[in-house]
Amino acid sequence: MLIMERKKPEEIPGELPRVPIAVPVILCPQCYKPMEIVGKVDVDVEEKSFFKKGTRSVPHIQYRCPTCGVEWKESLARRGGGCFIATATFGTPMAHEVNILRRFRDNFLLRNRTGEMLVCSYYKLSPPIARAIKKSEMLGRVVRTLLTPIVKLFNLLYKKH
Repeated sequence: MLIMERKKPEEIPGELPRVPIAVPVILCPQCYKPMEIVGKVDVDVEEKSFFKKGTRSVPHIQYRCPTCGVEWKESLARRGGGCFIATATFGTPMAHEVNILRRFRDNFLLRNRTGEMLVCSYYKLSPPIARAIKKSEMLGRVVRTLLTPIVKLFNLLYKKH
């Protein structure tokens, strides 16, 4: 008769291992030298939606310039690019047009609950659309024609501020 030996369940560690994340290197706006990470802080961000106003706490990485002491906070709320359609349309995630649209997302849409829901829906729906744009040069031209006036409008708005 074969007797099966029961294995002991593996113990769950008391503390989960820390997972490193990629953080951007921030250059000091005054002396253009790389800033050092000081720590993580929570920043209260104003939140507006159609029905209510309020604030929510968003984690940020805090940087400080070792040369001149300037401080900078970089939000951890948004990670990665995510501008799938614009990247497929303009050919690179570093295109000026993509950066303008990314700025609109970060500075306007992600500052309220309704905008966050729109961005979340966009992330779910846009990858197949972006793949179709990459495959079709004509579709790329049509989308570029539609996006260009929007990008120009946002660019004008940001130059005023």
